[in-house]
Amino acid sequence: MKHKFFREGYPPAPEQDLAAQTRAGDFDLDLNSASLEELSRIPLLGHERAKALIDARPFTHWRQIRHLPDFTDAVIEDLRKGGARIKKAA
Repeated sequence: MKHKFFREGYPPAPEQDLAAQTRAGDFDLDLNSASLEELSRIPLLGHERAKALIDARPFTHWRQIRHLPDFTDAVIEDLRKGGARIKKAA
């Protein structure tokens, strides 16, 4: 018998580390031109980070992305590992 204070699914299972699942070539896109939909499909980004990227465009260097809220070095490294790039404007 379960304790009366616990419900099914509580406490929640630990979140998956999506970054650990990123492989080279998982996504091939330019952060300066990708759509919100394309960016949102990247598991480690989601809608909020994707919107932050679009709002802060254009980028010329990865350091600029590091200064956005919730973009850690690990997130940026995974973006690069997965194939994201910053294409310089012509």
